[in-house]
Amino acid sequence: MAPITRSSQSPATFSGTAKGLKNGSYPEAPTTSVGATTNLESVHDPITGLVHEDLQPILNMAERVEKEVESFAEKLDQWNNRRQEGRNRENALGLLDDCKRIADQAVRALEKKHGADRSKRARDVWDYRADNLKRDNRDKYKHAMEIKKKFPKSTEVKELERWQEEADTWELLCIILSGDAFLYYTRGEFEKLANDPAHKSSDSENLWEDFLARSPLAKEQDLILKWLEATAEHTGDDVSIMAEQLEEKAGRSVGTWSHGFLDTRERIKGAKRFKSWNMSEADPKIPAISNSTRKFQIVSTLDPDSKFREGKSLEENDDFFERSLWLACWELLRRGRPFKEVREWCADRHENWRSISLGAATTAEKQSLSLQNILNYSLWRRTCVMASRNSSASEHEQAVYGLLGGSAPPIEAISRNWDDHLYANFKAIITDGFENYLRAQYPEKFSETLNQLPIEEHLGYLSRANPEMLSVVIVENLTHDKLVESEAKKPSKIIQASFINHQPMALISRLSDALVVLQDRGGQVFLPENGLLSLSFQNPMLAFATDPNALRIMAHVVLILQDLDPHYLFDSNERIAAADHIIVGYIELLKRARKLELIPLYASRLRHFRPESILGRILPIIQEPSQREYIKLLRTYDLDVLGILTAQYEWRLSAGNMANNDGQQFKLDLLEPTDPKVWPGQRVRSGFYRSELKSEERDIIRSLEWFLLVDGHWIETFAVLTRALKTFLLNGQLAAAMNLCKNLPIKAISELKTVRIFGAEIDIWNEDTTEDAIISRYHDHSRASRNPRFSLEEQLKLFAALKWQSRTYRDLEILANTLKALYAWRELEDKELKQGIAGIQKPAKTQFKSAYNEIATFVSSLLQNNWLKGGIDMGEEQELRRIRNTYLPPIILAYNSVLSIAAQFLNRDIFFEGIELVNTIASDVHDIKATTKGSQLAAAFLETQLMGDLVTSMACMSALVLKCNDQAAAMKGRKPKKRGPNGETLSIWDPTAPMCPEDGS
Repeated sequence: MAPITRSSQSPATFSGTAKGLKNGSYPEAPTTSVGATTNLESVHDPITGLVHEDLQPILNMAERVEKEVESFAEKLDQWNNRRQEGRNRENALGLLDDCKRIADQAVRALEKKHGADRSKRARDVWDYRADNLKRDNRDKYKHAMEIKKKFPKSTEVKELERWQEEADTWELLCIILSGDAFLYYTRGEFEKLANDPAHKSSDSENLWEDFLARSPLAKEQDLILKWLEATAEHTGDDVSIMAEQLEEKAGRSVGTWSHGFLDTRERIKGAKRFKSWNMSEADPKIPAISNSTRKFQIVSTLDPDSKFREGKSLEENDDFFERSLWLACWELLRRGRPFKEVREWCADRHENWRSISLGAATTAEKQSLSLQNILNYSLWRRTCVMASRNSSASEHEQAVYGLLGGSAPPIEAISRNWDDHLYANFKAIITDGFENYLRAQYPEKFSETLNQLPIEEHLGYLSRANPEMLSVVIVENLTHDKLVESEAKKPSKIIQASFINHQPMALISRLSDALVVLQDRGGQVFLPENGLLSLSFQNPMLAFATDPNALRIMAHVVLILQDLDPHYLFDSNERIAAADHIIVGYIELLKRARKLELIPLYASRLRHFRPESILGRILPIIQEPSQREYIKLLRTYDLDVLGILTAQYEWRLSAGNMANNDGQQFKLDLLEPTDPKVWPGQRVRSGFYRSELKSEERDIIRSLEWFLLVDGHWIETFAVLTRALKTFLLNGQLAAAMNLCKNLPIKAISELKTVRIFGAEIDIWNEDTTEDAIISRYHDHSRASRNPRFSLEEQLKLFAALKWQSRTYRDLEILANTLKALYAWRELEDKELKQGIAGIQKPAKTQFKSAYNEIATFVSSLLQNNWLKGGIDMGEEQELRRIRNTYLPPIILAYNSVLSIAAQFLNRDIFFEGIELVNTIASDVHDIKATTKGSQLAAAFLETQLMGDLVTSMACMSALVLKCNDQAAAMKGRKPKKRGPNGETLSIWDPTAPMCPEDGS
């Protein structure tokens, strides 16, 4: 399957009149013609039923998604080609990496344009946070709301951050889906999560690596921690900006930032000038030294433990400086910066003791941990945990030691977002898991003293019973945290959480349910059952379903998962249907974005819903000349083109409520009473049908025009055309029937679809197209050295078959054209007979003659004994019988009226047509089961109880004949023939009798 080449197509290739969109409206529909289609929304659509305001979010989205949806579709298309080569898991992970690469490219492009704006806002926020740090304000929620209100993000910065979140999401999916833990979890093999049976313990002293190798779950948790550290690096505040702001708030320049507690040192020196003391004594007398404002006492020495030992503080600027240093250390460690960098940062500020106190419990130390150092590591971890519980320490100092010791509460105390909270919990879990591994593998390394210093495991009850449920509980708890609950409900976090929990199928199911709710309540997602709807909701999953970018991500996630592990992830029809709901939702977004050329690619991946039903609703938007190209595109993805065209027609038929009305018989009101001196008591009613097409009727005709674009499929084409024409006629939709026959005449269809069979355009219903003509053309082609596609025998058989298969449509077309001709006849009468028959001029007579000949030709076909006979089944036979009974009697009566007018001023012989018509019906009125051509006429008049109307009409016609003869005799100066007691005379049947005076002959 060849990939889509989008660069070779203009942006509006399949967009129709997309450039004409304005304020959610669509252009006017052009006049319907062969092959012409217009926008689905240009006319009333009972399926959509939308107001323009409802569409605005999707229309706005359409302006933004052009490049990104094309990029994702191009990668998916390339992946589809690779899928045919096997290695589904490898290819699925390759597509996942491609999706991440697209997001990364978008981030880099936006960073170049708007990175400066984001940095400026970061500086402003840090300035505000630094002031808050001085106040030691621990109301995190209030502080976060204040920042959000005081420093709103621009649209450009929001877009940059959105793409960064998406890139992070794809990175997380790469981590999880490429690991063994996800497979074990989805397959229910929980016992393998904590102990990989494939791992064989080695003699390596790298205990940390051995721990990760033994436990796929721990390995995944470690990778998630690294991922969280990376997200903090580019989603958090810049550390250099932070340092600058803290230096400024501390009243320090870059030169003085590294000189320690300057203000406190000066106060201590000043106090020593008056009284000295010796801290080396066993029980030194610590003096009381007030701070510069004399509000509280400060420490008497500057060693790191003096604050806790003496229970006193530092000068205000120094205290802020101390807090700032711990904050900086926290930010560096939270970002996963190498310990060497943290140590150098502390050394540059003459705070080496801090780097020493931090280093023993970092990841780097774990990775180099040997058997000899297990005891030291465990003791140091307990020391860090105890330090994190010191209430006298600043919150960031507690958090730093909590991070090193694997204690979640002090980290959560300063966490500002969803990632921070997740990091705190996962850090605690993996640290607990590592120590449990050490205890299990090397119990002799843990002394009795160490056992007396237990550390409470984070979520320990789950760690021991159901370790696979730890992440589920953690993520669920975050949805109830006041500070991050709104963030936890963002689509990006919902996606991330579902994969961290190893429960993407639950998310797919919930999102599918949300789409169904939107369908029922008027939401903005297209579903096969009830169409397109549009609203917004507060429920997180309903908001998710209305987020275009989230739906795009999930659509591609679904496609990746379908190949990654289909037997376990999509093991039921319910799951397959849920996945299809998401793909269909994304298809609707592509439709709104006018990316119609991308839709077949995604429709081809549907497994529960029929792609035909989805694509059938896309075709009405495609404009000429792109329709043939779209047909080729559908074939590129091995889609059932004929099924799609049929589905489009079926949808339009259902949407317009055009089903055959079996319960109520349509009655054709074709005639109206009139002056019997000119007409035989009745004439064609003026405007006997509505001439304007309804939008629903126009849509049905457009859907049928697509069949002309498909080569071959003769049977299927005439099956749908016949059904549509029958439906129009049975429902009395005469304007639609006539327009269908005008736009899709059997002559044009035949010429288009017979080239491949006979090597030339042939109208099989033309009287000159006979078997002899087929034979002659065949021999002509043979002599011209053009090899026919079929042999002569095959062509003759096909010729007969094609006529048989299209006969009903041709008969119905004749009926529709007859009604159209009668309509035109009445218009001609209204125009030319205002002054009576005597006032008709010669040009008008020419028009009447042409109109009469056309009507006579059509009626002659209606009177054939095989007209509208031979339905494909009993159901169609009943429908054809209803049509005959509905239309034949009124048409015959109308034809009698036409004959009466035409005979009076064109040719008296025309009267014989009416007499012959009566004889034809009367000859078979007692034997309607006969096979003569009069049988169906007689049956139609008898079943509709219109035989009396026929008799009356013929009697009126006879009176007109008498009148015409009398007038002719008077004009010649002769006496009228002697009549019988009822005025009868034999001369009216005399062909040699004089013409009516109006004839002028």
